[in-house]
Amino acid sequence: MAHHFGPPPTLTVYTRDRKNKYVIPSVFAQPGEELFRGRRQIHVPKFAKTVTTAVDTSELESRYPSFKMPSSVRLAILNLVCELRDDPKIYFNSQEIASLLQMYYAITNYKVRVMTQAEFEDFLVGTLGITNPLSIAGFKRATILLRNKNRRPDKRGIPADNFIHMLSFYLRGSIVDKAELAFKVIDIDQDGLLRRPVEFQHFLQGSFDPEIAATHAEIDPEQPVRETIQYLVSKTRASSENGLDLKAFTNLIVKEPWLINCLVPISCPELDNIAFQSLFTMKLPASLHERT
Repeated sequence: MAHHFGPPPTLTVYTRDRKNKYVIPSVFAQPGEELFRGRRQIHVPKFAKTVTTAVDTSELESRYPSFKMPSSVRLAILNLVCELRDDPKIYFNSQEIASLLQMYYAITNYKVRVMTQAEFEDFLVGTLGITNPLSIAGFKRATILLRNKNRRPDKRGIPADNFIHMLSFYLRGSIVDKAELAFKVIDIDQDGLLRRPVEFQHFLQGSFDPEIAATHAEIDPEQPVRETIQYLVSKTRASSENGLDLKAFTNLIVKEPWLINCLVPISCPELDNIAFQSLFTMKLPASLHERT
């Protein structure tokens, strides 16, 4: 009795970018008669290359043109990596810095220029999930001033090195680094002091739902804000006459770290941190909590 071959099961294989698909017989399947000889000639390591070479891919190439980064951008990235990798405040290695800089120049449409504040705002909202308008304005102001204290935040964009510094502090910074970043974010008038009638009042306004937090919402809807400010003043001693400078603020945060997120959320949530860092590194820190 002659053996009858059934229709051969197949295996679908995709390239990593899922742009190309190959349908091949499974190595565990009973081969069809017409495939028996061909399977003995298949060399697995060379299979994809052999098929790709023999197949006309001009249509795919026209739909997905290969991208070549401009040489000016590659040179800018190389110079910045050499400059930043030895900075003690940068907690990324060379490969991670290069990946973040590629992200930076992708936002600038691969042009060697300063990222605009509008582009940076889109990055904060779309990538880091920072949506509070006061926080966004503060992060823009703080990032501009991280390394260039003489810049005018209302007139300048976000330099690439400042972009890397902000992410270093925000994602992997120590509690002292986060205190410095938080201070610059909160310091609205840039006078080097955090004061009750300016920064505290500004950042806490609208933070509470009076119907929930106020004892008598209809009579005194500002009660939660007022009492919170009084508590913070008692903790920080930031009265209207004597504000809190960076050194005093940092010392306070080291003793009571919870205060750092009271006025503005400066610590990236752990899940968001992992999700973003997975975009540019395969080796996440053992702990994503603040460094000691």
